[in-house]
Amino acid sequence: MGLNVINRESSSTVIEDVLGPIQAATITVTNTNDSGPGSLREAIATAAAGSAIVFSNAILPATITLTSGPITINKTLNINGPGSNQLIISGSNNRIFVISGATTVVTITGITFENGFNSGSGGAILNQGATLNVIRCTFSNNSSDSFGGAIANIASGNVNISNSTFSQNNSGSYGGAIANGAVAGETGTVTITRTTFINNHGSFSGAIGNAFGTVNLSNSMLELNSADNNGGAFANDGLANITNTLFSNNSTGNNGGAFANDGTANISNTTFSNNSAGNNGGAIANIDSGTITIDRSTFSNNDATNNGGAIANIDSGTVTISRSTFSNNSAGNSGGAIANIDAGTITISRSTFTGNTAPNGETTANLDGGTIIITSSTIA
Repeated sequence: MGLNVINRESSSTVIEDVLGPIQAATITVTNTNDSGPGSLREAIATAAAGSAIVFSNAILPATITLTSGPITINKTLNINGPGSNQLIISGSNNRIFVISGATTVVTITGITFENGFNSGSGGAILNQGATLNVIRCTFSNNSSDSFGGAIANIASGNVNISNSTFSQNNSGSYGGAIANGAVAGETGTVTITRTTFINNHGSFSGAIGNAFGTVNLSNSMLELNSADNNGGAFANDGLANITNTLFSNNSTGNNGGAFANDGTANISNTTFSNNSAGNNGGAIANIDSGTITIDRSTFSNNDATNNGGAIANIDSGTVTISRSTFSNNSAGNSGGAIANIDAGTITISRSTFTGNTAPNGETTANLDGGTIIITSSTIA
C-alpha cells in the first residue's frame, strides 16, 4: 500500500505517479540582483521546463545588471517582461543569454537588452540549436567581435522576431545586429516581422547577416545602418525572402548600400531609398553567382560612387526584375539605375525608369560581356 513501486527490467526501484514531476509554474523576479533568491538568474535556474517568469511591479522600472557572466537556458521557458521601457537587462560587457537544446523553446517578451558583449558571436544572445521567440523587445548597444552584435543563431536553431527594435549594435565581422549561421551546412531560420533596425554597424552587413540558412524579413524598416564592406543593412549568402520592407539611408564602403547578395534572394513590394555604396550598387549588389528576383519594388535616390546607382550585378549572377520603378538614382561611372558587370544576366520587364543619371549609361550599363534584356518597360 502507499507509494506505487514499479520494477522495470532492472534492480532499480522507480517511484512515480504519486508525487509526479516538478510542475511548471509562474515564478516572480523580486529584485534586480545578479544572483541569489528573487533574482532573474535564480528564477531561470530553478524553474521547471514550461514555466513562466514574470517581474514584480514593486521593482519597476528596473535595470538588472549581470555581473557574473551570461545566464544559461537549456529548457523551455516564457520570460514575460513588463515592456521594454520598464525593464532593462544589461550584460555589463558580457553576453546576456546562452540558449541551447534542440527541444528548447524560449519566448521573451517586453525586455530591453543592452551592453552585451562577446569576443565570439552573439553579444546579447547566442542561440545554439534551440527555438527563440522575441516579441516587443529592444536590443541596444550590444556588440561582438565576430558574428551577430545582438543575436547569433547557430547550430541550425530557429529565431522568430516581431515588433522589436535593434539600434546601435555592432559586430566586428558579420551581422551588426543579427547573424544566422556559423558553418557550412547549417539550416537555421530567422524570421523577422514588424521590426526596426536603425544605426547598426558591421564589418560586413550592418544589420542582418545570413551566412547559411534562411532569413525571412517582412513589414520591417532598416534605416541608417552601415557596413565597411558589403551590405550596408543586409548581406545574404543563403536564402533571403524580403517583402513589404523599407531600406532607407543605409550605406557601405564597398558594394550594396542596402543589400548584398551572394546566395538566393526573393524581394517583393519593398522600397529602397537614399542608400549609398562607396563602390557598386547603391541599393543592391548581386555578387559572384548570386540570384535575385525582384517584383513590385521601388528604387529612388540611391547612389553608387562607381557603377549601378540602384543595382549592380557583379560577376556571373542573375537578376530578374518585374513591375518595379527606378527614379533619380545615380552612379559616378556607369549605369545610373542598373549596371551589369562581367558575365551576369539581367532580365527586366514591365518596369519604369525616370530621372536616373550617370556619365555612361543613364539608365543601364552592360559592361564586359554580360546580358541585359528589357521588355515592356518605360525609360524616360
